[in-house]
This record gives sequence, structure tokens and C-alpha cells, in this order.
Amino acid sequence: MPPSSIDSWLRTIAFSLLATLVEAKYPFSSSGPKATLRDEDSVSFDPLGVAAVLGNPRADASAAKLYVQYDRDTFHWPHTSQIGGTLPAMQMLVEYVTSGLPSKSLSAPIKMCAKYITMIPVRSDFVFRELPLDFSNVWLNGLIGFRSGDINPGNDFMVIYIDETPNDIDKMAKARRARLQKDPGLGWWMAARLTLYLLILVNGAMILGAMLIGILAADIWAFTLFFLYGSHWIASALITFLPMVQVSTPRIDENKTPRYAAYERPEGGTVIFKGPKENMEAWARTTWKYEPTAIKSMLHVAFMTTGALAAFSSIACMVNMRGYMQLAFLAVLVYATVAEIVATKISRWLQTKAKGPVPHALLTDNEKRTQGIISATVAIQPVCRLEAFNWIDMGLLPDMPAFSAMQVSLAEINAYQRKVEEEGVPGSGGEKDALRASLEPYYEKYQTRACEKAEKGKEGEAKLTARRETDALAERLVEQMRVAVDQWIRDMPVDEGGLMTPKSDKLVK
Repeated sequence: MPPSSIDSWLRTIAFSLLATLVEAKYPFSSSGPKATLRDEDSVSFDPLGVAAVLGNPRADASAAKLYVQYDRDTFHWPHTSQIGGTLPAMQMLVEYVTSGLPSKSLSAPIKMCAKYITMIPVRSDFVFRELPLDFSNVWLNGLIGFRSGDINPGNDFMVIYIDETPNDIDKMAKARRARLQKDPGLGWWMAARLTLYLLILVNGAMILGAMLIGILAADIWAFTLFFLYGSHWIASALITFLPMVQVSTPRIDENKTPRYAAYERPEGGTVIFKGPKENMEAWARTTWKYEPTAIKSMLHVAFMTTGALAAFSSIACMVNMRGYMQLAFLAVLVYATVAEIVATKISRWLQTKAKGPVPHALLTDNEKRTQGIISATVAIQPVCRLEAFNWIDMGLLPDMPAFSAMQVSLAEINAYQRKVEEEGVPGSGGEKDALRASLEPYYEKYQTRACEKAEKGKEGEAKLTARRETDALAERLVEQMRVAVDQWIRDMPVDEGGLMTPKSDKLVK
């Protein structure tokens, strides 16, 4: 066949195919896509129903807060029917069934709450090497997570004074209520507390309304789903006012001796907790306990069973109910999820407000680590001042003559500071200069002590080398001491009589 004939034949086939494609009718060729809601009589299961029982860490934490209700004297935590909100109840029910003995099931609430205790490793001058962070001290999170300085985050220091512990819950609750009543923003506190109640009431109203619509629409699937969720909501609402788990702290002997614990943050910076021995030990030994009564046991079982049934019905019922009821269920989940986030923000603000001012001092932008150490020992307010803090034994400074002598000299300066603060000195410029000059002998004594420690046991060239190295480091540390003392003098307020004294809220707190 000649080439011209082949070309004509191929052209004919190509035109025929194009004509066929043009005439073909595809599903979307003549009109746009349309969304339709499925309405079937058959029973089926759909992955969309799984959205209600997806794993959600926030839902687990919300259930734990519901069971503890640590701040119930200030506000009540609302547990909403958010995404994954029924899983904690089902997990506790599984724990109950698999425990073997009914008595072992009592630990299920404790296990649920214990997942949200963060044990931070510390170096302390008492026996404990970990301190718990949980719902009872959320106010600490903002202080521990302070923003690092721009120079060297590893040289930053945050000193926090622990002025109360859960050793006496009733006493703490009374103090918090008194604090809030004196606060000029009492109206905001009441509004925030009312908002938390409103969030959970709206959640219940949405579930109840959807259940009534299911009855009117004769939709048995929708009625079953919202009835079970409504039952779980009622159990949660009752537990809100009758917490299952209590904070347990053993009675600690009264001891006001200052104790310290240092936490080195992975992101840089050191947090140092200071407080009386009784407060620090009570904090370290704080746990949770579950002591069931008849009413508590009934509510606990109701919470577990209704939650588990609601979780199962989420998958079985959602796809089989009418389309608008499916949308209503998704609206409940979305609302409850957003409400939990809002409740978290409000509860943190309320707890911090009820706690009141926390004595603390933040030292950032330190070029040298010793600069922050000396400032934390000398320059900050007396209540946070790290007196008698053994930096070497804590492993925060190397055991070198200059540093061991520095600790002794800082203790002497602290003793002099206490004497001045108790007696008070005139706040005139000349008196401040005289106060600075009175500390010069301490610096000279420190340098002599440091060099003697460095030379001890050495002879000849080794002795001279040790002295030169120690003397250079001691000079730098003396300058840092002078800067810290100047800061201490500048921050000391002057009272009405013209005396510099720390007996004011500014310096004490």
C-alpha cells in the first residue's frame, strides 16, 4: 500500500475517534456535581462514625480533670462530649473487666489521672529527686516555661518560692476564696466561672434537643445515639459536683528550714525551687487517692457504662440515621471540642488568679553562668534569695578553689545583707556609697581565700600557675559581686522615714 494511502487511512481513523469522544456523555459533562444525603433503610456501618471515637489526648485530660476537680472551691471543670470524649470511660470499663477482682478496679480512676502527672527530675538538698506537676499546680507551667534570653539560654535562672502546698486543702481553699473576694476584678471571676457552667449546659441542651428531634422524626437511630450521649452527659455533670479522686498529702512535721531543688530545662536555663522544708516535702509526696462511697461507686459505674455504650453507638447509629441528624451530631462534637479549648484557657486564668502573686525572680541575658548565680544569691528579693545554696554539691558548678571560696564569701555577704535589711540604713546617696564601700573587705577576703585554696598542697611552678589562674577568675567573680550588690542597693526601697528597708511588697514579693 502506497504511503499516501496509509496517511489517508490513519487520518480517517483519527477523525472518527475524535468524533466519538466529542459525542461521548460523561457524568459531569452536562451538569455540575450535586451533593446528596443518603437515605436508606438498610443497616450499615460507615467510617465517618469513627470520628466520634478518635483518640484525643485532650479528651483524656478532660476526663481526668473531671474526676479530680482540684479547683472546685474556685470553679468546676466541665467535661464535654467532644471528639474522643467517651473513650476514657470505655478504657476504664475495660480496666474494670480485665482487672480480675472488683477491688482492683478501684485503681482505674487513679491510673487515668496518673497519666497526667509529669515528674520533673531535680537535684535537691533533700531526699527527693523528682517533683510532680499536675492539675494542682498548673500555675507553675508559665514560670517554668519562661522565655530564654538572647545571649545564652544555658545561663538563665528562674527562682520560684513555694509558699504553699496541698498539705491543708481546706486552708488553701479558704485563702483562695479570700484572695478572689479582695480582688477588684471579682466581676470577671464570676463571669468566667459562669461561662464554664454555660459551656456544659449548652452541650447538654444540644444533646437533649437532638434527642427530641429524633423522637419527632421517628428516627430510632438518632434517638438511641443522643439518648446514650445524654445519659453520659448527665453522669459527667453529676461527677462535676462530686469529684471521684482527691489529692492526698501525708502530714509533714512543721519545719521552716529553707530547702532547694534545681531543675535544668532541656531547652536551656535552670529553674530553682525554694521553700520551707515542710512545703517542699509535702509537694514531693503529693499523690491522689480514690475512696469510693455508695454514691461515688454508682456514678463511677454510670460514667463508664454510658460512655462505653455511647462510643459503640457512635459507629452503629450515625450512618443509619437521617442526614440532618448526622449533621446535628457532628455539630455537637465540634462545639464540645471548641468548648473544651475555651474552658482550658478560662480554667488556667482562674487558677492563676486564685493562687495570687507567686514570689519569683527571672535572671536572663547573663554572659557568664556565674553572673546569674551571684545575682540569684545577692541581688534578688530576700524571699527568693538563694542563701546557703550549695552550687558545687548540686552539680551546678565545678569543684574549683575559686568557686568553693565564692560560696563561703556569698554566705558572708548574705549575712551582712540580712543585718542591713533588719536595721535599715539612710537612703541618701552618700549612705549608699558607704554601704558599697563597706563590702570591699569581703571581696579582698574572698580573693585571698581563693588563692590560698588554689595553692594548698602545691609547690614551685605548679603553685604559681594555680595562683595566676585562680586570681584571674577571682577578679572576674569580684566584679560580678559588685554588680549584684549595686543591684541589691538600687532595688531596696526607701520607707517614709528615709530608711532603705526590704519590708515592702515590692521586695518581699
